Amino acid sequence: MARIINGTLYVTEYVSTGNAGEYIFSDAVFDNQADVTGNGAVDIQPGFLIYVPALDVNTADPLPGVMHRYRITNISSATVTNLSATIIWDDNGIPLDMPQSGAYATVSESTHSCEYGLPASNDVYANLPGGSQEAAYNSNFKSVADFGCTGIHTFTGSPSFTGGFGDTGLPGPTGLQGMTGVCGSVTCFDLDGIASPSSTNKAWKNEGLYSNLVCLDPSTFVGFTGTVEYNSPEYAAEWDLDDSENHFIINGNGYGIFVLYEFDIGAISRYAISRIEAAAYTRAYGSATGVVDIPYAVYEIWNNGTAVWDLVASGTQNPPDVE
Repeated sequence: MARIINGTLYVTEYVSTGNAGEYIFSDAVFDNQADVTGNGAVDIQPGFLIYVPALDVNTADPLPGVMHRYRITNISSATVTNLSATIIWDDNGIPLDMPQSGAYATVSESTHSCEYGLPASNDVYANLPGGSQEAAYNSNFKSVADFGCTGIHTFTGSPSFTGGFGDTGLPGPTGLQGMTGVCGSVTCFDLDGIASPSSTNKAWKNEGLYSNLVCLDPSTFVGFTGTVEYNSPEYAAEWDLDDSENHFIINGNGYGIFVLYEFDIGAISRYAISRIEAAAYTRAYGSATGVVDIPYAVYEIWNNGTAVWDLVASGTQNPPDVE
């Protein structure tokens, strides 16, 4: 990404597909003042971000200085100057505003790790609505300030946590050989024998819009619309690692499968814990073709100290295993 691909798109009309936050447009005019290849709109790929001026959903009036982030999920045609594509809401929260037709939007290649856009400047592209650059940066900043940067999430599988090891004993008196202390016990926490509703170890699942769920902390996720606790058969399917498993299927652009595992280790004093190991086996498979955003499995642990999700392991697109 030596030179970011970005510029403006003039979109005559955004047409809703009927799915929340998803629109198509045709023959939008693309302008990139720093085009390094000369390919114009042909360089735009699925996964690029578009920051679109907003209309109030009740009055249909333009909202000054407000732009929302969408992601390109499919490109139906592209020439040097024109682009036809499908986009879906990629901003924080639920899509309450509408995209403004007959206006200039800014389009950008996304950064590699956190997938933020680097929007075009109003000073270079005078046709952009006032405050467009700041509005686009504000959209990125909300994710950074509130939730941290954790990348793409698709949680499945069954982690189990290993208890801590005991401390090494003190050396013996002078002149005598020191003695090694007793090795601490190992305690496992898993879903073995768990039935719903559980009062100890729990698994919470939500199959919803990726942009709504990806940034949630554990407490917010548990109380979020659509989040449900595993039922008893789902708990039973994950009792033994590599012996049985759950199979969750979801269709639709912009959606993901999130599973949050919560383990009650309160019976062990925190002063007796010297090490925690997490183990899981996860598989995500996507059957979509012609796109670059086939989902893959990601395994993360919530860090209370930094209030972000720490990446443990990440799969790839078909083959998708994370262990």
